[in-house]
Amino acid sequence: MFIKLISFALSLHSVSALVLNTPTELTSGAEATITWTSQSGDPSTFSLLLKSYATFAIADNVQTSLETITLELPEVPSGNEYILEATNISDIDVIYATTGEFTVIAAN
Repeated sequence: MFIKLISFALSLHSVSALVLNTPTELTSGAEATITWTSQSGDPSTFSLLLKSYATFAIADNVQTSLETITLELPEVPSGNEYILEATNISDIDVIYATTGEFTVIAAN
């Protein structure tokens, strides 16, 4: 427990102001536009992960200053427990931002 508290306290020291906007609904295997807001002091690049029961790296070296990216999602099972995470490009355990849960629907 003590180690977890120390880890939590250290993670607060490097908090990012990067905010990923939660998509309303995405389609598996289709084009998706992801948006975010950033502030001075945020990392210049990040990786973007799609997570549910599995983790999918969907973009790497994303330029923070662009505040938008359009990409093709991988084929994933439909479901309503997906999130996106913006992470450090060299260590995905360093999370800069996380969306709320959203739905990915099956392709037609």
